[in-house]
Amino acid sequence: MHDSGLLNITKVSFSDRGKYTCVASNIYGTVNNTVTLRVIFTSGDMGVYYMVVCLVAFTIVMVL
Repeated sequence: MHDSGLLNITKVSFSDRGKYTCVASNIYGTVNNTVTLRVIFTSGDMGVYYMVVCLVAFTIVMVL
């Protein structure tokens, strides 16, 4: 995880699949959001693309 809060998994593997929860808190309260990462396959660029799409969707939900 980066200091910015971005989670970046550079080499996708089946062990990366599962639920990821982001928790953000400040003086006004705490919110969290959980997403499920599915790994279809891990060879070639498509597996990496699939993961990036999931994480971008997760980031958009947290920003809103």
